[in-house]
Amino acid sequence: MGVLLLMGIRRVPDCWVREKVWLMKFARGRRRGIQQLKLSFACTVYYIWQERHFFIFRQSRRTPSAIIQQIVHILQSLGVSL
Repeated sequence: MGVLLLMGIRRVPDCWVREKVWLMKFARGRRRGIQQLKLSFACTVYYIWQERHFFIFRQSRRTPSAIIQQIVHILQSLGVSL
């Protein structure tokens, strides 16, 4: 289960450019849910970047579900309701 789905957002992921456009349109404002979405997006991008570097420099890989579990753990520790 993906992070967006855990937040109650149902949509099919698209290419990176369309995802950024969707986020810029959808995530306007300072409401709590919008702030949580922005934090979730930033956390997800960070952990994808980290996984890429783990693979390049340490030749190690985690499963997608392990990465999502780590993202969920971090978000919950920051107070994001999933």
